[in-house]
Amino acid sequence: ACLTYNEAVLASAKLFTKLLSERLPPSLEERCLIMQARACLLSPLQNERDYVAARSSVEQLLKKFPRSRFRSAARGLLARCMLNDDELAKAAKIYMELSDLSSLEEVLGQVEPTQKIVVNATDTREKTFAKVLPRFRIKPQESK
Repeated sequence: ACLTYNEAVLASAKLFTKLLSERLPPSLEERCLIMQARACLLSPLQNERDYVAARSSVEQLLKKFPRSRFRSAARGLLARCMLNDDELAKAAKIYMELSDLSSLEEVLGQVEPTQKIVVNATDTREKTFAKVLPRFRIKPQESK
């Protein structure tokens, strides 16, 4: 499946799906989930991308392996899925947590120049991003 990924991304997504239907050791399952998500999202052709399958793989990875070594990459892929689903504030929050400034600029590219994106702040890093990118409005995290 990994070799196919280099040549034909869409075909490799199907191979990773087949592998995941088998009983795999946890370390292989973890790797298959991140590769399946990548294969579903990173096709150079927009019409070959499967955001639903990618999001499902990422959410499954983060749920089954919360301390995964792929956690940051998986969260970045999740944010990309959210961006596709117009969940801009959620995507922006993840990008802020990952300190991914270029992806935050991509979020801003999807809104009108006068529009602000409201993000619930949970730490000073997010508040710092709001200073750097004034089109993000930071709202204090609400207490439960």
